[in-house]
Amino acid sequence: MSGGRTGQEGDRGGDVFRLAVMSHRNHLALRFSLFSILGRCLLTPEIYGILEKTQPGAGGEIQLTDAMAVLARTGGMTGVDFTGKRYDMGNKLGVMEAQVETALKHPEIGPAFRAYLKELSKTL
Repeated sequence: MSGGRTGQEGDRGGDVFRLAVMSHRNHLALRFSLFSILGRCLLTPEIYGILEKTQPGAGGEIQLTDAMAVLARTGGMTGVDFTGKRYDMGNKLGVMEAQVETALKHPEIGPAFRAYLKELSKTL
């Protein structure tokens, strides 16, 4: 999913802004958007009423993203311009990269995990 911003950067403070348009990446108008939905959303209760009216989409299932697009168009949503490393959690390799990098930074297991990876890498 891609997003379209409204208003000026910082309208809501810092990296927070209003989101008025959401579309699948294949939508021509947003194909080259710099914004995407990273998979973590806090939704307001209005989403439930929209979901009740949402027709099944891909795979014959009701898609939360379709309801979110309606919410963005009708009431607006708030977005945050994320700064940091993004992992593709819809991809098995992305999940493993996130786990390994998180484990390396973990205060309890980081040093032992790093030593384990060093030893393991010798067998590759």
